[in-house]
Amino acid sequence: MLRATILALILFVAFGTLVPVATEYSEASVKTQQRKYKKKKRAKKYRRQARRRSKKKRYMSDAAWRRFTKKRRARRKARRRASARRAAARKAAARRRAKARRRYSARKRARARARARARARARARARVRAKRKVRRKRKSTRRYRTARKSRAKKRRKRTRRVRRRAVAKKKTRKRVRRSRKRVRRRAVAKRRRPVRRKRAVRKKRRVRRSTRKYSKKWWANRRAQQRKKQAIANRKRAMRLKAIRLARKKRSKRVRSSARVARIKAATSNPNKVRTRVRSTDVPVQQMSADGVAVDVFGAATGDTVTRGRSTFVGGVSITTLRRSVIDQMIRDEGWVENDYHKEIGGKKVYVVVAKAPDKNNVLHSRTYYFTASQGRIYRVSSRAPEGAKETAKQRSEAAIMSIGKSAKPQQAKNQ
Repeated sequence: MLRATILALILFVAFGTLVPVATEYSEASVKTQQRKYKKKKRAKKYRRQARRRSKKKRYMSDAAWRRFTKKRRARRKARRRASARRAAARKAAARRRAKARRRYSARKRARARARARARARARARARVRAKRKVRRKRKSTRRYRTARKSRAKKRRKRTRRVRRRAVAKKKTRKRVRRSRKRVRRRAVAKRRRPVRRKRAVRKKRRVRRSTRKYSKKWWANRRAQQRKKQAIANRKRAMRLKAIRLARKKRSKRVRSSARVARIKAATSNPNKVRTRVRSTDVPVQQMSADGVAVDVFGAATGDTVTRGRSTFVGGVSITTLRRSVIDQMIRDEGWVENDYHKEIGGKKVYVVVAKAPDKNNVLHSRTYYFTASQGRIYRVSSRAPEGAKETAKQRSEAAIMSIGKSAKPQQAKNQ
């Protein structure tokens, strides 16, 4: 065991010393290789260039080589100059284009200003023309009125003259007839004139002049047509709505009348049965006994005490209606509702509403309302007690609930 531990220590130390050395060596070798590669590359490039020069120089004398290098320098200089000229030409073209753009935009703005001025002048001319037209119209109307008056005067004079002549002619005719009658010895039957039938006057055919499409008149006609269509559609819609409302009204009247007939039939068949309709605003008159507990019939039970989903019904009437009746009572008595819950008393399911309200002396009393269904009716037991006597009132109310169905008939609530 000792030998194994010693061997492991030796290996660990060796590994720790060798690894850094190996890594350093590897990094150094990579760097040296990179340097060698770069050096080799440079040498190769230099050899290639030298070979190229030597090839050309191999077949040339020193003077020829100088001439060749001079020409080469001249060619390079010419190429540089040409590229500089091209760059300058490009810049000049760009400047010319920018200048042309500026000139075009200035011309465009000037044209827009000229158009605006022309429009303004045209509007001013139109205003002047309209004023002149109005003035001319006024003058023409004045002339027309004066001319009409003069014509009417002449007509009146003419009619007077004509009437005088007609009267004179009539008188002469009468005189002639009288003289003829005297002369004639026997009466001559009058000839009947043939009845002339009036020709049927043909109605002149109205020729509509075609208007140019999208002109001012065309748009006016189109707008008038659209208005007419809209008015017709509105009238149709109003008539439909009126018909729907009348139908609804008739339906509701029919339903009301059938419900009323059903209630009358039920009342005539069983006079002791109370009304089945319960309103949230109709609260029966409470008559408290000496111990502060009152029992009255709230309404007729139209079903069982059940829970359907979120809704709970006491004798077929929703607890919302029962709670609303208590809230309305509290509003009248300037009180408020504190709580409501379900309870079982003497095997009967009871809905309880707890409220508070001040009495005549402005002393706060606790009021508790118990709703339960029994023998086809919904009974309400209401108790009133000061804050200290809550428990006593509660016991009395529960005793009253247990006695429902056993005792005599309680006082029935009057549903208005």
